[in-house]
Amino acid sequence: MLNEKTGVKEIHSLLRKLSSDTNIVADEDVAIDIKGNIEPFQERIKKLIEENYYLNQDEDGFFEAVLEEKRILPNKWQEKSSCFKLSGLINPEVLGVEKLPKRDSHWLFFYNTWGSFKKGDKVKFQLNEQLPYEEKSFKDIGKCKNIYVSHLEKV
Repeated sequence: MLNEKTGVKEIHSLLRKLSSDTNIVADEDVAIDIKGNIEPFQERIKKLIEENYYLNQDEDGFFEAVLEEKRILPNKWQEKSSCFKLSGLINPEVLGVEKLPKRDSHWLFFYNTWGSFKKGDKVKFQLNEQLPYEEKSFKDIGKCKNIYVSHLEKV
C-alpha cells in the first residue's frame, strides 16, 4: 500500500502497472503534475468499479441478474405476483437518479404471467418505460425499490 514512506520508484512502478491495466498513458515526468496524472486513473478506476458493481443494460436495453431471496407477499398479491431481490443494484443513471442511498436494495416485482421463477434463476429483463421503479418501505425488508419490467425471461 502507498504511504508517506513510499518511494518515487514504487509510485512510478505502480503508475506503469496502472497505465497498462487501464489503457491510460501517464506522462513520464509524473512529479511535475501529479494531479494531472493521477486524476485520469482515479476516474477510470471509479468507472470500472461502478461498471462491476451496478447492473447495466446491454445495447438492446436488457439487464441480466440472478434472482436472490424470494419475498413472501401479502395474500392479495401472492397468487398473481412474485417479488425477488436482485443480485445487484440497477445503475442509478438508468433510473434517472444521481446516486443510490446506502443500503438500497432492488426487488424485481412482476406478475406471474411472465412465468414461474425461483431463487437462483438467472433472468434477462427490460425496465417498464412508464414506471421503472417505485420507492417502497416494508416491515420485513425496510426501504427498497420495487423494479417493474416490460419483459422478463429466464436465461
